[in-house]
Amino acid sequence: GSVWLEAKSRWMPDLSKETNFPRIGIASTSGVCSGFGFPILANGNCFGVIEFFDFEVREPDSILLDMFSRIGLQIGQAMERSEAEAKRAELLSLLQAIFDATDNGIVVTNLKQEIVSQNQRMIDLWGVPPDFLNPNQIDSLREFIRENLVDPQGFIDRIRDLHSDPRQTSHDVVHFKDGRVLDRYSQAHKIGDHVLGRVWSYRDVTDQAKSEEALRESEARFRVVAETASDGILTVDERDRVLYANAAASRICAYPKGSRFGMPLQDLIPVG
Repeated sequence: GSVWLEAKSRWMPDLSKETNFPRIGIASTSGVCSGFGFPILANGNCFGVIEFFDFEVREPDSILLDMFSRIGLQIGQAMERSEAEAKRAELLSLLQAIFDATDNGIVVTNLKQEIVSQNQRMIDLWGVPPDFLNPNQIDSLREFIRENLVDPQGFIDRIRDLHSDPRQTSHDVVHFKDGRVLDRYSQAHKIGDHVLGRVWSYRDVTDQAKSEEALRESEARFRVVAETASDGILTVDERDRVLYANAAASRICAYPKGSRFGMPLQDLIPVG
């Protein structure tokens, strides 16, 4: 008990004279006469005690006790490393699960612009053969980019530009020849102030881009129809301020075109 409580090695030359040895009865029955114990220390705490016993009374051997004390420290250090490795493995497993579960395609590159990691979503979004992402397949990857992107050279030049200045963050859009549109965000991959490379995040915004394009086309068609209409057309906000008036409305209200934007509707069309 004292070795555990004090976290110190201890030699017991004659167990029959020990006042703090709970197993003295078992020792006497088995003929054990002496022993020593040393603690297993890890992170400053005692995680266990290893004991040796002898059937003869033996005087303390300081050299032997010191050697085993050192062994106890080494065992403790091994336990610390094992615990740290277990925590590291658990953390990596958690990060990998998050990495794979996200709806964004993630790719990590090193300072040589080589891909060191990516998730499955990245491969799915790009439709790229996984083998092309290996460092020794850079020519195949570049050819894939040239064949599939609307502006392959601009894409490559932007990557080089961002790698040349790790402080930069970027948010842009990548257009594919088949109509797909990916939103891209990138920032430096760092440990403290030490830059290791870059992290790239891709999100499929094809549907959003198509909706925005359809809206722009609809607005353009509306303006063509509105501007050529003989009737006056006005649009107002929730406070009845004019947002749009076509040419006919300007003529009818006798205001120069463009001067009525933001004007209260009652000022443009006086009541009574």
